[in-house]
Amino acid sequence: MKTTQYLLLPISPEEFEKKFVELKSSIIDELTKIQKNESKIPEEYLTIDEVGKIFKKSKTTIENWSNKGILSKYAIGASILFKRSDIDKALTRLI
Repeated sequence: MKTTQYLLLPISPEEFEKKFVELKSSIIDELTKIQKNESKIPEEYLTIDEVGKIFKKSKTTIENWSNKGILSKYAIGASILFKRSDIDKALTRLI
């Protein structure tokens, strides 16, 4: 059987609150840094074939989804591309 030991330190409610606020602030700062770093990740663009492989759907289905506005497409020259973030947003969660 596992035993848990606790070390009790003499600390006033005011000191506890101060430490708690400092810890909370520190956690929020770290989460903000992580969020800023994630936003610096360059956008990933996928071809229609790559999108089709992700969803296991034909090129025609992906084109239909694009024409219906389900997926946004982008062009550079003759290439049609899809943003990875748009694909993730297009997914609908079912209950």
